[in-house]
Amino acid sequence: MTVHYSVWMGEEINVGRTWRLKLLVNSTIYNAIETVAKMDNRQKVQYNVVDGKPYVSALNGKEDDPEMG
Repeated sequence: MTVHYSVWMGEEINVGRTWRLKLLVNSTIYNAIETVAKMDNRQKVQYNVVDGKPYVSALNGKEDDPEMG
């Protein structure tokens, strides 16, 4: 299965990156995030696990701010 994974930080969508990934069928968004992190060392991801489920807490060194969305 081929997917496009795009990341941009802040309001400027034109300042972003897009990767075309070949993933196994039934892969998750977390598989895509981890695949990109292996391909590009600038795409670091950190997770918090709550009730056995991973939640992205930081991407590219920027922490998630639930109040800002």
